[in-house]
Amino acid sequence: MNILIVGAGPAGLASAIFLGNQGHKITLIEKAKEFTTMGFGILFFNEGKKLLWQATHDEGFRALLKQVGVKTYFDEEGNVLGNVHYNSIFHLNSHDSLTSIKREDLHNFLHEHLPKNVDLQMGTTICTIVNTTEYADVRLSNGTEERYDLVVSAEGTHSQLRDMFYLYSEDATVNNTLLLDRYRGAAL
Repeated sequence: MNILIVGAGPAGLASAIFLGNQGHKITLIEKAKEFTTMGFGILFFNEGKKLLWQATHDEGFRALLKQVGVKTYFDEEGNVLGNVHYNSIFHLNSHDSLTSIKREDLHNFLHEHLPKNVDLQMGTTICTIVNTTEYADVRLSNGTEERYDLVVSAEGTHSQLRDMFYLYSEDATVNNTLLLDRYRGAAL
C-alpha cells in the first residue's frame, strides 16, 4: 500500500515504523521545518514496552525508561503535600510496571529507527485532498501530487486533517475536494 502519515511526533513515527516494517511505501509529512523539543513524559505500561520492542528490536529504549511508583508532591516551603501511588491509581498488579520516558527521548529513539522505505518530509502540509472510497488524491505544499491508499492522521492538538474534515465553516468544499487557504503552501 501507498500510505501518507500526517504528523511526525511519536504517534506518526511509531505508525511509520510499524507500517514501513510491513513493507508498505510510507510518506511521513511534518509541518514543522525541524524537530523541536516539546511536551513532557509519556507513560508506558507493559504492553506499550512490548510493542516498542517489536517495532524496533532494540533493547536500548529500556535505558531511557524510568520506573514510576510513588510521586511525592511538595508546597513552596518544601512541606510534603502528599504522595500519589501510581500503581494503585492504575490498578497494576505485581506483574505490571508503569514507566515513563521523556517525550524527546522517545521521539529521537523512534526517529533513529525509521525504515528505509519511509520518506520523511519536513515543513510539508496538505494543500488539497480528494477522497473516494478507494483512494485519496493529495497535493502537498511542496508541489507534489500523489494517490494514497490510506491517509493516517497522527497529528497533535493542532490537527490539519481534523480541521479539514470536521470544521467546514472556514473551508471550501468543491466536488469532494477540500481547499484550505490557511494551509496552502503552494498555489492551487
